[in-house]
Amino acid sequence: MNLPGSIANSLGGKGIADFLVSTLTGDSKPGVSASSAGASASRYSNGAGAARASPRRFPDSHQQRQQHYQQQYQQHRSPRQQQQQQQQQQQQQQQQQQETSLFSLMAKSAEAMGATASGMNSGADKRPEHETNGEVFEEGSEQNLGRLNFVISYDWNDRHLTIKICQAQKLPAMDFPMGTSDPYCKISILPDKGNKVKTKIKMRKLNPKWNEVFVFEDFPGERLLDRTLFIQVYDYDRFSRDDSIGDIQFPLMYLYDESKKKRSYNLWRQLQPNKKTRGYVGDVMVSLGYNPQSSQLTLVTIRARDLKAMDLGRTSDPYCVVKLIHSKTNKECDKKKGTVIYKNLNPQWDESFNFTVSPDKIHEYQLELVVKDKDFIGSDTIGKIRLGTRSGTEESKHWTEMMNRPRQQVSKWHTLKH
Repeated sequence: MNLPGSIANSLGGKGIADFLVSTLTGDSKPGVSASSAGASASRYSNGAGAARASPRRFPDSHQQRQQHYQQQYQQHRSPRQQQQQQQQQQQQQQQQQQETSLFSLMAKSAEAMGATASGMNSGADKRPEHETNGEVFEEGSEQNLGRLNFVISYDWNDRHLTIKICQAQKLPAMDFPMGTSDPYCKISILPDKGNKVKTKIKMRKLNPKWNEVFVFEDFPGERLLDRTLFIQVYDYDRFSRDDSIGDIQFPLMYLYDESKKKRSYNLWRQLQPNKKTRGYVGDVMVSLGYNPQSSQLTLVTIRARDLKAMDLGRTSDPYCVVKLIHSKTNKECDKKKGTVIYKNLNPQWDESFNFTVSPDKIHEYQLELVVKDKDFIGSDTIGKIRLGTRSGTEESKHWTEMMNRPRQQVSKWHTLKH
């Protein structure tokens, strides 16, 4: 055992042995005064002093003596070791805090990336989000007919539907050889026949700005569920019929809020070609619902609008045929027929068709709705749609929304395909 040099020099060779014996046994030995030994020992025994009130028993065995020496040595060294140990513990705590902060930051970053991906998917869905004032939503078009900016909102308190036609960009030139257009907009709510308004004509403009506001007063909120905003952009022609540039449809159901909060959307939409110039035969509104517990698949034919006239009297006698079809084999598994509405291009059926499909098989089936015109001999097909996971874009969205809302009916408009 090594003692500090100052003590060793003061004690000498024999003094060291006497000092150890006195320290271990608590007895004072000749050659070393109790006061000097106690003063020296107190520096290394945490102020306990060299003299003790009760003497300690000297260890008998060699192993016990080694353990006792080690304990004494640790007591002499403990202040410095405790300081080093505290520093190590502080460093470990700081390192753990840094790691915790790093993991927390990584988790937040991952969450933010997930939210961004979710936002990108919802943007691809073209469905406006709640309270999107000033936010832009684009819709593609096969033809470059320009795009229109408009703002639409609904106030549940005063029951006002407000539409602001802001501007258009990159409209095609309809007047030759001038290379310009004289655009204006017609605004209506489908399928209502009234409430049609229009903007002022902007002469010789391909990027017109209107900033005109139209308010449809006393508009019940429940009507938002089955009404569609229809905006048509025309080119004014002084000497002949005005030319259609394109149109936009926006379902008002996006404004509906069960909590009756005001919703407002600022939208950019690509103009679509006029339906009547590309084989348009009408629209049909249907409701889809599925109950997994009862395995009941339900399609409700609500109404149709602007059906193609199939008879000589410029009318039709429409009815619906609903078929359950297996997606992979295209096999017709079941078929049901609806009621005929005579001499009507805007019929309202409100008929329900039920089919039994188990939950584990529902993804394998589609529903085909065929609108037909009744004749004395046979029937003519006006148009049809197919609803399912492997059908058209809007039809697939309707089916997916039905599956995400079990035991609820989901209503949407669809354009009939000839």
